[in-house]
Amino acid sequence: MIKNVLSTTLFALIGSSTLAADTESSSMTPIIVPPAEEALRGRLSESDMARNEDDLTIIRAAADGNVKKLKQALKSGVNINICDTNGRRTALHMAADEGHTECMKILLAHPDIDVNQADIMGRTALIKAIMSDSTECVKLLLAHPDIDVNKQDGRIGNAAIHIAAGNNKPESLKLLLEKKETDVNLMHGLSGAKSTALCFAVMQGHTECVKLLLSHPKIDVNLTDDERQGPIVQATYYNHVECVKLLLAAPGIDVNRSSGKFTALTLAVYNNTPEIVKLLLQAPGIEVDKPSDHGLEPLWIAEDKGHKECADLLRAAGAIGGPATLVDATENGNAEKIRKILSKGKVDINLPGGSSTRRYIPLLRACELGNTACVQVILEQPGVNVNMADETGETSLMKAVKHNHTDCVAQLLAAPGIDVNATNKYGYTALISAASRGHTECVRLMLSTKETDVQHAAANGMTAMKAAEANGHDGIVQLLKQAVINH
Repeated sequence: MIKNVLSTTLFALIGSSTLAADTESSSMTPIIVPPAEEALRGRLSESDMARNEDDLTIIRAAADGNVKKLKQALKSGVNINICDTNGRRTALHMAADEGHTECMKILLAHPDIDVNQADIMGRTALIKAIMSDSTECVKLLLAHPDIDVNKQDGRIGNAAIHIAAGNNKPESLKLLLEKKETDVNLMHGLSGAKSTALCFAVMQGHTECVKLLLSHPKIDVNLTDDERQGPIVQATYYNHVECVKLLLAAPGIDVNRSSGKFTALTLAVYNNTPEIVKLLLQAPGIEVDKPSDHGLEPLWIAEDKGHKECADLLRAAGAIGGPATLVDATENGNAEKIRKILSKGKVDINLPGGSSTRRYIPLLRACELGNTACVQVILEQPGVNVNMADETGETSLMKAVKHNHTDCVAQLLAAPGIDVNATNKYGYTALISAASRGHTECVRLMLSTKETDVQHAAANGMTAMKAAEANGHDGIVQLLKQAVINH
């Protein structure tokens, strides 16, 4: 489930077929072009074959690496930027794709060359050269004064830097990063999921590319994509240990940042990768008890999943847990564990804990379950809010009364600052609730406190008396009548 939360459509973003090959080839190796007509058959459409011979000569010549024919075509005045109708590729695309540097020099020297023209896939000659490992062609293209190094294709938003990083082309990436115009933090994608070159390299485990990107003075090592998945979390998710090491050594790394709803530490613990857990725990400033956005602390996750080695590493690093661990101890009736956690003075006893779909305030949960030992430990804590309510407005007293936990009711009534007349979102007090349910002893305990408002009426006019009468609790009716007289 967690992997579904973090997962990106990796194939769509950086799969080898998407980034490294044209639609007609899924291979990451360059296409070998035979001479003459066969060179373009299957790459040019029938309509291309029927076009004027002079129109295609320049494309054929560039694909073949035929310098003589290329010069002749240009001398005849043919449009240098003419493209085929199948893939919208120009002579420059063909030369870059095949690594024909001499043809590339001739084409780039022409005053009318459109160095940034895109093919049908939105790819420029620069992207073609990177994909084909034509490093010399990459150099030539980057040297052209009109080159737009950050141009993104109109299909999925790939720029040259994403192609190089995602397909492990460190030589090309180095050349790109030497270009001052290169945006090292450029976001991939036009809509939906977006990412950076660093994220691409990390996801694929391309350590050399990661090193190059991290060495750039303008790199944002914490930049997250549209799914809020930062590099350190992605490296952890894909279990790329070397990438984790590189990122942790990077200046400015925020090891505690929640990304994709998880911190790197909570994710490493969940995935039971103790080697990465150990690395993260050694990072300066690591918050060993910081929960995920789901409200789960690393230690709670380790104990819940039975990941003993991770749990031992966390405890050795000083982890004690937090609200989720407190709630867990409360549900298990473990008062001593609650006392131990709270003795460190690092956990706010009033914070809710648990998962995003099941969050409880420790005191309310203890009263709901009738764990009197836990209630006592919690009530002893300085700063405990005895009147704190949940999303329905129910307080700990209401929870205890609702479930007829008379011992807990007695404990709460003795607590300093208790508001016996607090109401829930319907305007009902604990007394109305007890009277309605026929919890006679709870009613008796409530009436023993002079602060109890016996005649309080909710917005709908409901009182404790009416609730007891409506439900046939005659004994409680008599207690309430006597209380009215005494008050």
